[in-house]
Amino acid sequence: MQTDTAFAIALVVLAGTCCQWFAWRVKLPAILFLLLAGILAGPVTGWLDPDRLFGNLLFPFISLSVALILFEGSLSLRFHQIAGLRRVVRNLVSLGVVVTWLSPPWPPAGHWIFPGSSRFSSARSPWSPAPRSSFPS
Repeated sequence: MQTDTAFAIALVVLAGTCCQWFAWRVKLPAILFLLLAGILAGPVTGWLDPDRLFGNLLFPFISLSVALILFEGSLSLRFHQIAGLRRVVRNLVSLGVVVTWLSPPWPPAGHWIFPGSSRFSSARSPWSPAPRSSFPS
């Protein structure tokens, strides 16, 4: 079991490195390729099960990863590049919140977009009825 875990973690690191290199090569944000690789490795193919792989350490790893992503983003932030985007940021913050809170519950839309899969139809708006578990126990 430890060999499988070490092998899976090594493949995750390799996939992340390849995604970073490819993003650098095509001059696109690396998060695009990292997200695509994660979705393909997890929900689409079922190759990677983070709960089984990391167990109780999953939440601390996710918290640390988010902190590192935010730290790296703040290091590469250039204020002179975003000086003219005040209006866009204001609209995202104000109108985005209003649209999110006023949106109707859309779980049925997930069944139309991803037929046969209840995993992608569990997203809810704040006005949705009480949550129901769509994942197998």
